[in-house]
Amino acid sequence: MKTIVYLFVVVWVLGAAVAVAGPGGKHRLSVADGPAPAADKLPPLLPIVRQAILAEAAGATIEDCQRSTEEGEFVYEVEITRKGVERSFSVGLDGGLRSRQYFLAELPAAVQQTIAALKTRGELGNIYWCNEAGDLVYEVEIGSGADKRFCTVAPDGTHLATQRQFSELPPPAQKTITEQARADTISSVSRDETEVGEVFDAVLLRDGRRRIVSVNAAGAVTATQVLSVQTPIAVQALLPRLLGEAKLIYLGECNEEGATVYAVIAMRGGQREECVVDAEGKLLARVVSLASLPEPAQKYLREQAAGARIVRIEKLADGTFSADLDRNGRKQVVTFTAAGAAH
Repeated sequence: MKTIVYLFVVVWVLGAAVAVAGPGGKHRLSVADGPAPAADKLPPLLPIVRQAILAEAAGATIEDCQRSTEEGEFVYEVEITRKGVERSFSVGLDGGLRSRQYFLAELPAAVQQTIAALKTRGELGNIYWCNEAGDLVYEVEIGSGADKRFCTVAPDGTHLATQRQFSELPPPAQKTITEQARADTISSVSRDETEVGEVFDAVLLRDGRRRIVSVNAAGAVTATQVLSVQTPIAVQALLPRLLGEAKLIYLGECNEEGATVYAVIAMRGGQREECVVDAEGKLLARVVSLASLPEPAQKYLREQAAGARIVRIEKLADGTFSADLDRNGRKQVVTFTAAGAAH
């Protein structure tokens, strides 16, 4: 299944309230936090953009503001100094906050723990909270120079993806992505860390629209991002009931053991939710965390996963659990009950 890195919808949609949201959607800064910043270094801006920048920069000095393009979207990158500390953030043309720089000690404990493990791969660089097409994640710079990579981490600490250069991909994967892109621009490629083995997610752009194609090392397409209207009627009917007030950020058509299923990723209250449904509109599984399992189930899975990496845990429709383990590059599936027994 897919858990995508830098994800996914065709249109960025952020309200003014999100323009001052931090990790998990919680308010972090407002004009009440300090005096209004000097705005003389701001270029001519749309009122909604100017308002968002001044709110985010409250109590700070604006050092610079430059317009740039990120995956086909214009954003304003702003550098500020607050209490002698330099930070940066970016705002979209709709006034929505796209990114905000953080320091390690300011992050949730689960995210800090994941980053501590990633630091073994290289020097820790900048850390940004990002809204990536509706997906609220942390982008972490690891390494330096030609070895620098961005790793994507979810608010719950899940390591979602690691940036790759297109030239680093196996030739079959390069060939398939190029064929899938056709007239699209290949914006970025990352290795999906929520899959066993090498699966690469390519972000493709055309006329401001973005889509994700996932390909394995052998060049086979494992998932393709689709619109809800491109899914079977039964899936379309299920989505509103499934999502409720949550925001859909990715819908992917996947091939799982010869059957077509759909991966649904949404944000609810600043947290990611992922589930899998079949073509008949039946909920097959929900992705869950190790910490959310009953204690007997946690104990059983830890014992079974000794010496392996727990990649993904799903709660199935019958109430049992299935976990994908990466054991030296080979996939191992463990199924078990809430009571901690094999299933």
